[in-house]
Amino acid sequence: MPAALETVAPGPAACSTPPADKSGYTWCERSDIDPETLAGFKELLRVNDAVFARSLKEIGCYDGPIGPATIELLHDDPIFEAPRRHSPREKAIQQEKCSELRDAGIIVPSTSGRYALNSTMPAKKVAEGNWTDARYCCDASPLNNATKPDKYRTPVPEELFDKIGTAPGSPSATAERRST
Repeated sequence: MPAALETVAPGPAACSTPPADKSGYTWCERSDIDPETLAGFKELLRVNDAVFARSLKEIGCYDGPIGPATIELLHDDPIFEAPRRHSPREKAIQQEKCSELRDAGIIVPSTSGRYALNSTMPAKKVAEGNWTDARYCCDASPLNNATKPDKYRTPVPEELFDKIGTAPGSPSATAERRST
């Protein structure tokens, strides 16, 4: 990577990332977050610790009463893209990331030639702005273009924040209870 992309100068809200504490979390302690809000957030995570996975194997796949997920398409044509050229480094990343997902039982080798999407490996940065890893992503644009539109509107972030902010145990709800 070019030297200019290796680090980013921290701004006023830059994180000071201490090592992981006994909870296993690495906290991004920002100077613009007051200690009470941070404490409320840490308590929320502590109380709900069991819902967070610590590895890919803990994530698993959904196996509930609704059944397997399906994607309804507008047509029955194959959605296939010829492979793009990848550098040896990108091929190594692809192999590493797919092996992790396969070993965790999240993906299985395909036995169909009807669907194939190209991959991309964008660089991943930590809070300090350093490039540390690469993500393995599939470009799902061709699949998205062939998917039947959902009849439900996607909520905008403000709607989600309104719901989360009033949920019991959320940092803002906790702060509101303390102030009353």
